[in-house]
Amino acid sequence: MALIHNQDYNSVRLGDVEEEFKKRLKGLQLSTEEIRGKRVGIAVGSRGIDKIQQIVRMTVEAVRKSGGEPYIFGAMGSHGNGTARGQREILASLGVTEEETGAPVLFGVLLTENAVHELNGIYMERPENFLETEKRLLEEVKSGRMKLPSDRIDVLIVDEMGKNISGSGMDTKVIGRVYVTGQKEPKSPRVKRLAVLGLTEESQGNAIGIGLADFSTRAVLEKIDFAATAKNAVASMAPAQGKIPCILENDREAIRAALETAGLEDAEKARGVRIENTNQIARLYVSEALYGELKDNPQIRLLEGPVALEFDGQGNLNPGHYGKGDK
Repeated sequence: MALIHNQDYNSVRLGDVEEEFKKRLKGLQLSTEEIRGKRVGIAVGSRGIDKIQQIVRMTVEAVRKSGGEPYIFGAMGSHGNGTARGQREILASLGVTEEETGAPVLFGVLLTENAVHELNGIYMERPENFLETEKRLLEEVKSGRMKLPSDRIDVLIVDEMGKNISGSGMDTKVIGRVYVTGQKEPKSPRVKRLAVLGLTEESQGNAIGIGLADFSTRAVLEKIDFAATAKNAVASMAPAQGKIPCILENDREAIRAALETAGLEDAEKARGVRIENTNQIARLYVSEALYGELKDNPQIRLLEGPVALEFDGQGNLNPGHYGKGDK
């Protein structure tokens, strides 16, 4: 396979996070009377959002300086097995609701990221403006999102999936599979076979989205918390995402099965792609056959290869040299 850099995406990122936060907070024109003497709950989700710790810390400081008493609670749906204890373990915070504490929503901090998941925007709005602002930001983010370099893929290898990567373990728009009741399947990309080789530790066993794959491994199966996964699947109306794919003994066997069932006359001509996860697809591996189709694209740059897939003594795929960003 050849390691390539796909440069066709929005790479704008935020420079001075603290200065941008202060500017947006000032523009909100929040009065101290709205906060002073009140307990203020700060809801924090479980996604791997860039600079999330810094943003939460600055929000806590802003509430405290205004005379409020801030506290953090988990707001992540069924992650953490849908329990207060599980969510405290994920966020090291108190898992309570607004109704239980009587803490009002005074304002929201909305964050956006570029296509390689670097923070590129901070926005603050009052509750009545949440919906319209989120709609506008969603359209802006969609216009700059990254896609796989081809709409037709025979075999897609995903090194890792997880709740910290996407609510469905893998970004459904990246892989072209949704499997949610009432939602249409994407028209592209068309992936014939998908193999998942890892589940992140941050998922704590919640393997929602594993059903989007065709093949996985015994190592992934042994990490799954079936109760947590089922709870997430029911809550999200996505039982198919919680199903177990064909399980092979190791990575080599899972990849071989994906190739053998992709309906190819010649496996050497497979249009294959290997990614670290669906959040990191700026740098990815493609098969020689697919690179032959992409090499004249000015947005595609060859970084390394061609190189063969390498496995250890247990038949597991060696880590890829993805790197971070364009170095």
